[in-house]
Amino acid sequence: MIISHKYKFIFVKSGKVAGTSLEMAIRPFLGKDDISTPVADYDEVFAKENGIPKPQNYDYCLGYERRKKMSRSRGIFSEHMWAYEIKGLVGDSVWNEYYTFSIERDPRDKSISTYYHHQNGIKFGMFRNIKNWLALRLPYNKKYLQSSIAKVCSLSRWLKEDKKYAFAENFGRYTINGNIAVDKVYSFQCMNDLVSDLEKRIGCKFNMPRLKSGFRKHRKLTHRESEMLEELLENEIYKKELEIIESN
Repeated sequence: MIISHKYKFIFVKSGKVAGTSLEMAIRPFLGKDDISTPVADYDEVFAKENGIPKPQNYDYCLGYERRKKMSRSRGIFSEHMWAYEIKGLVGDSVWNEYYTFSIERDPRDKSISTYYHHQNGIKFGMFRNIKNWLALRLPYNKKYLQSSIAKVCSLSRWLKEDKKYAFAENFGRYTINGNIAVDKVYSFQCMNDLVSDLEKRIGCKFNMPRLKSGFRKHRKLTHRESEMLEELLENEIYKKELEIIESN
């Protein structure tokens, strides 16, 4: 998530849409009062190795007294904050004055990307893996199932559960009460448009690194997996997300 007072824009970061790559591309141009939030440790290592500035100003609000940094506590900016949270912290005047935007991606592509990212790109402790394994095999409620089940289940089981629970949902991030709260939701397939708009606003060309890629080993889907992937669009949230990117 980025709030740039220098260039007057707010980036509401969605999941699995190259958001980290965009943040890394933008960080070098941010002003000293701008806010950029920490990302995954291995991405911060990439930033350090490539001379990209560290995240900044994410543990306090401009105009407020410094607050103790506590996980998920109000007053702390974090990577995937939802629009209503950011708006509540910066205030209506800043939110309405600045250019606000997010990115959305075809839910089918997001689902596959999320599954393989969890399978091959994230490490969980044994206890969490056992908890996920049990949640898949015992009577459960929705609260026990999270995207981390990808670590302990097949792709077909993942697609079955994702159809019900929309693990890769972004809709709630850039909406408030079901209404789009940002000025623009860019399609992941049209990232060049977003880059072009930001380059005009910043007044400089920039290059986006390719991060969080390579977790899928070019595995071909079976016929049934392909059918299940299409069935994801029966989920109302995913259906709304697809409508948003198709309207762009």
